[in-house]
Amino acid sequence: MLVYGDVVRRVEPAAEWAAVGRSWARALRSQPGLARHSALVQAFIAAAELAQGVADAEAEASGFDQPGPATAVIMDRLRAMADQVLASWRSGFGLLSAAEEAWPALPSESVPPEIACKRGEGYAYYALYPEAYGIAAEPLSGEIEPRVIGLRSIGTGLAAMAAAGAGAPTPLTLRPQGHPFGRVVAPGPACRERLPVDADATYAIVDEGPGLSGSSFAGAARWLEEQGVPRARIRILPSHPGEPGPQAPEERRAWWREAPKHLVTFEDLALRAPREEHRLCRWVEDVVGPLETPMEDISGGRWREALPPGEWPAVNAWQERLKYRFRARGQTWMAKFSGLDALGAAALPRARALSEAGFSPEPAGWAHGFLVERWHGGARPLSLDETRNRAFQDRVAAYLGFRAASFPAERPGASLHELARMLEANAVEAFGPEARSAVESYRRGAMESSHRGALALERHVRPVVTDNRLHAHEWIMPQAGVALKTDALDHAFAHDLVGCQDIAWDVAGAVVEFDLDPDAAERLRRAVERHSGREVSPDLVRYLLPCYGAFQLGWWSMAADSHGGWPEEQQRLGPRVERYRTALGRLLQL
Repeated sequence: MLVYGDVVRRVEPAAEWAAVGRSWARALRSQPGLARHSALVQAFIAAAELAQGVADAEAEASGFDQPGPATAVIMDRLRAMADQVLASWRSGFGLLSAAEEAWPALPSESVPPEIACKRGEGYAYYALYPEAYGIAAEPLSGEIEPRVIGLRSIGTGLAAMAAAGAGAPTPLTLRPQGHPFGRVVAPGPACRERLPVDADATYAIVDEGPGLSGSSFAGAARWLEEQGVPRARIRILPSHPGEPGPQAPEERRAWWREAPKHLVTFEDLALRAPREEHRLCRWVEDVVGPLETPMEDISGGRWREALPPGEWPAVNAWQERLKYRFRARGQTWMAKFSGLDALGAAALPRARALSEAGFSPEPAGWAHGFLVERWHGGARPLSLDETRNRAFQDRVAAYLGFRAASFPAERPGASLHELARMLEANAVEAFGPEARSAVESYRRGAMESSHRGALALERHVRPVVTDNRLHAHEWIMPQAGVALKTDALDHAFAHDLVGCQDIAWDVAGAVVEFDLDPDAAERLRRAVERHSGREVSPDLVRYLLPCYGAFQLGWWSMAADSHGGWPEEQQRLGPRVERYRTALGRLLQL
């Protein structure tokens, strides 16, 4: 089913490069400490994402990986930035390396006026800290002539950090190509000039992963061996200690087990760090003061353990962000990973706005990737029956109206056409080929009701930072008796295809999640209009209803498939999948 999608920014390279330079300069001028270090890392990530976009654009123009002048400038500067980030980390956020050279100009002759930069998934969602690759690569500094290859996308920046740790020159970046389970690399002549092959040198391949097959790592290693590099001179820098997934053939698994690997996990980097300054508990103490209890890991659905087992809501445990619970100031708090980049840091002002308006828990601050907010331990998630309460629905309307009025989106998410394509694909997979005509009939009816078709519906779309998850269990009822929306900050920037939508998407979500009848749905729509001071098109809501249902069906179906080794969770996920399937079938009259 169609669920996932990359968060892609279309940028003008020279303007983006100048903006990164300004961010970097501000960070360098700021006072030593964790906040400065975080600012350095944010600018580093932005530069790495730009390097990825420029390298991909140059590769597309030439037909193979062929780093041009712009890639060379950015990668050389990224390598120098990595030195500063690593010096800051090693000094406990107090010192930097040598004085900075002037920010270089970006050659424009080899780059189109607009490029696509992808958000690094590990930095954004999976607590993949670039500093970990710098530390992991330090043993390579004792090897003969260490040289580094980063696999795009995220391997671009990770390779620069590894090169800094190893004392290696500017790394080469390659884009693995071909079938997802059989990737290869296609370097051009300029790649061989930047990374000369020497049988005595040591070569490190850097990326996130391994994933389902490990083929990206394997493809790059195979290319090195074809160039005459002995297998014993190749090192792997992955993001986790596990083996490749089920799509890896046994031959590749055997190679992976034997390959020398260098790895520092998040736990080793920030939970069990030898230095106090590097520990997550110390970071959050800067926000809330001395901890009164150890930090308790409540990720992967463990936050449900305070509830009776029969009341546990289904979760997609493998997709949950890292979460830690602790006490400070006589209260209970949660530190949740929100991302290391600028979007991750932006969760804090959004959390403050929602809290001050009375809709979400109170945030205390943000500490190098983690948002710290109040944990309402005595509250319980709402049941589906409780969401049918008129007072609760009025609360939802006020919440959605506030979002619509307060959080305009910088860039839109999926278009109506893209959402319709997802709807058709997921409906056909769920119901068979006959669903295709039902989807087309529903779409035609929704567009005809607007009198001017799809173009008129598109004109109603005004993207905001939508909630995108209106599940009943994400609403809690504290002892004060006013429902709060949890996990309300960043689903519009999740690793899926939806993105920032018109608030009509959340209205449609509430209708599906709370099983509202037509009268209640219309009352909710009008109330959101009233609270937001903007139109919420009834035709757009109608169009989006099955799209929301199809997306949730796909999301939870994939969750159920991925929890095969956890039968208790599968038993909870099954009814949720069936509920969305039923809702979608009812909407499409299947």
